[in-house]
Amino acid sequence: MTRLIAAACALAGLAVAPFAEAQTKPAQSFGAAYAVRIYGMTAGQFDLSVKLDGAGGYEAATTQKTTGLVRSIVGDKQDYQASAKGVVTADAVRPSTYQHQGGRRNRLVKVTYSASDVVTTAQPAFGSMGDPPATREQKLGSTDNVSSFVDMLLAPGASNPCARTIRVFDGRARFDLVMKPNGMQDVHTRAWKGKAYRCSVQYKPIAGFSAPEPGEDRPTDDPLTFLFAPLPGGLFAPVRIEWPTDGAGLAIMEAKSFSRS
Repeated sequence: MTRLIAAACALAGLAVAPFAEAQTKPAQSFGAAYAVRIYGMTAGQFDLSVKLDGAGGYEAATTQKTTGLVRSIVGDKQDYQASAKGVVTADAVRPSTYQHQGGRRNRLVKVTYSASDVVTTAQPAFGSMGDPPATREQKLGSTDNVSSFVDMLLAPGASNPCARTIRVFDGRARFDLVMKPNGMQDVHTRAWKGKAYRCSVQYKPIAGFSAPEPGEDRPTDDPLTFLFAPLPGGLFAPVRIEWPTDGAGLAIMEAKSFSRS
């Protein structure tokens, strides 16, 4: 489930941009709480917080944990905390640092972005960086899992949040989310009600993968569905994400609440 949730929560950026390129907007904060359901039962929760400083900078964090029956089976082995910071330009979200910690080994992974490279450190170290590992060229121009949400929320340079490809590097795995518009859909959830942008999303592994470990789901080739709620101020909040699994049916991550200040 970890790999699939990470894949569902991802998108695009590069190195820190010069201050002159950053967007200048009022400072604001956004928060969201999500429930993850598999086999029709609640299996986890996912919380997001984003702070925009008004001068183009951002800080964001996520918390992921299993709940209910799934937690009784796997414990905290699929719990993760992650954070990132960077800048938003007119057409991109560009992270400078990213880190996450958790999982079966409670591994701490840190990624730094510069104009010339994207570098990962991990403690304990990865036994392998995948077969084949992601190259420098493949990592440049990608973003991290947390900054992906900033990209989804702001959709810089895009009038439709679904009309783009999101390039993701999580410290080891490199993959694309190829997003295409698929109309509008009525949404009625605890967090939001109205017409949402519907995206058909193809998950495309690039590099840095190995066989799933015991307890992990293998990604399928079936398309994912993202629904974005258009909020005041030009924000596009992910309100629902659906992705098929190999063996666990359709998994759904749906917003329970949004907060803004």
